[in-house]
Amino acid sequence: AVNRIINALSVQHGLTAGNQQPRRGQVIYHLVSSHQAESALHDKLSAAGELHGHFYNSHLTPPELAVRVATTRTFIADLLNLYHQHGRR
Repeated sequence: AVNRIINALSVQHGLTAGNQQPRRGQVIYHLVSSHQAESALHDKLSAAGELHGHFYNSHLTPPELAVRVATTRTFIADLLNLYHQHGRR
């Protein structure tokens, strides 16, 4: 879900070059600078990455996993909000 929303935001903001998608971090950097979005988006991207890694490696404890899931849900909501805000302009 995170990758699909970030890809949609990169298209919406004209950040794609041909068939290449920019790196997720580049899109988040753009969102933070162009929308005055909260800089915590970088930390939330990290949490989503750790959650993705846990899917393959099961390296998080149950409390750590719960925090990453909650953070990733908030991250998705934040990204969707930015997508909808930009679409209304």
